[in-house]
Amino acid sequence: ETLDNRDREVRLSAELHTVRLYVDIIRERFAGQIDYVEEVSPAALHALVPTLLLQPLVENAIKHGVERQGGSDRITIRAHEYGDRLRIEVINRATGSPLPVPTGQRRDSGLGIANTRKRLEHSYADNQSLSLKLHEDGTAVVDIELPFCLHAARMTGT
Repeated sequence: ETLDNRDREVRLSAELHTVRLYVDIIRERFAGQIDYVEEVSPAALHALVPTLLLQPLVENAIKHGVERQGGSDRITIRAHEYGDRLRIEVINRATGSPLPVPTGQRRDSGLGIANTRKRLEHSYADNQSLSLKLHEDGTAVVDIELPFCLHAARMTGT
């Protein structure tokens, strides 16, 4: 059902459940090299977000973290509301050798980030933002801001 509803919105709690299932599978593959943490405010759990918003970002974190750098990953998803906005961060702290970030080069144009950005623009026009920040220590942070909406009437197709 989730794949059939790609353009629909779901509660953040449901989206996080999907991410947990994905991470459980990946943990088996990497035998304990991935630590997953959620820091989510209670109100944010009820917010509507696009279906499959977070799983591709977590997949990217693993791909560009533990797979490319070796070591282990700590992936943290933070979400909280402030006023009429919802802020979600996907943070990847890899313990392997940090990948170099060429000065002035955009590293947020990869397929996962680009596709997520297009979906957000399609759903929310200019009322959203997505940025990727890469730090010298190998930490990557995807920062998403969306309208904070709790009402099912906002969901498409219902």
